[in-house]
Amino acid sequence: MVALIYCQDGNPRLAGIAVQAGFLYGVRGTQTPYHAPAFIDLDWRRPDFDAHLERCRQWRPRFAVAGDAVDDDELALVLAQAGKLRAVVSEVIVVPKGAGMVERIPEEYVVGLSVPTRFGATQAPFWEYRGRRVHLLGGAPQKQLRLAALLGPGVVSVDGNSHLKASRYGDVWQGGGWQPSPDAGPDFLYRTFARSCANIAAAWAARAP
Repeated sequence: MVALIYCQDGNPRLAGIAVQAGFLYGVRGTQTPYHAPAFIDLDWRRPDFDAHLERCRQWRPRFAVAGDAVDDDELALVLAQAGKLRAVVSEVIVVPKGAGMVERIPEEYVVGLSVPTRFGATQAPFWEYRGRRVHLLGGAPQKQLRLAALLGPGVVSVDGNSHLKASRYGDVWQGGGWQPSPDAGPDFLYRTFARSCANIAAAWAARAP
């Protein structure tokens, strides 16, 4: 079963709704955790690996990101960081951003694939990830599901919070995409978010072997 991860701080009630729906909980950078995080992401914009490693020592998450690499020097650095995380994290994620890098990442690491969005995407071709254990980073649920269909059973985990952003604009994830939410009135955001969480979890469960 693919591990679904809701990665966001700022609202403990939303975190609780996601966890109740079957999501694992994750944080990025210096975000405040409202549950023991199963996933800790390194902030790629302001990476502070020493602080990241200390947080992982404190929380002992199931998943943690060692870093992103766009060239040979960065890959060497990220693999060194991954080696340090192995002592405190069950599954270490290395994120290659260049063609030809995936095959150079040791098999003991999960390979992170940034789902294409307007904020960023992987530069490595998708076929390089086939046959590897893969974590899908961000993106809308429909894009994650399409990538998982292309990559096969190697996808072990996905993270994101696009359904929270959609809920704020009145949309719910259902039927494979965004639709106007049928909810209204008090607690509109929370009921819409809960409906999306349930639908996303059901869609991933339906594709399980």
